[in-house]
Amino acid sequence: MKIRFLGTAAGGGAPQWNCGCRVCEAARDADVSRTQDGLAVSGDGDTWYLFTHLNNTNPLVLPQAPELAEVAAVGAAVAADGLLLEL
Repeated sequence: MKIRFLGTAAGGGAPQWNCGCRVCEAARDADVSRTQDGLAVSGDGDTWYLFTHLNNTNPLVLPQAPELAEVAAVGAAVAADGLLLEL
């Protein structure tokens, strides 16, 4: 089983624009910044399941899922089934 953490920050990601805490200050470095929470799981490395809150779907999938390009290349789209997306 393969697990890929796609984001580990709260709803707005990190850093928060109006926060000066040490976490947000460190996250302003592009190598440290984090996106909204999400998890991709695969049993075979080919079929991936994305777990995320439905409100977080677009910002999470578009920039972070290399598998999305493979789906688009065959003319398919990612379909939502509750909170589970199959990539």
